[in-house]
Amino acid sequence: FPVTIELVFKHGYDVKFASHAYRLARQCVIVLSEGVLRPTLDPEDKDLCMRIRNGEFSREECLAILDTVDKQMYAAHTKTTLKKLPDFDRSKQNKHEY
Repeated sequence: FPVTIELVFKHGYDVKFASHAYRLARQCVIVLSEGVLRPTLDPEDKDLCMRIRNGEFSREECLAILDTVDKQMYAAHTKTTLKKLPDFDRSKQNKHEY
């Protein structure tokens, strides 16, 4: 927790938490729109995530970025072709394929 407190004092918000929120939201958009979970972000998303983590954005700017990706997530959710529940039998068969 001491590192988190330092980040909040230095940047005005928890940049580490914000970068995780951005990364997870972008991965959610990808899963909902493409149906796959990639272990890494695209270069543009990774760059923005690291810029958030490095405190390059004010709290307000970061909240605007997160609001944008939240809207992308909602839009992807309304258009997704994913089933409501996973195919458990298929996932058991393919558990080691990446």
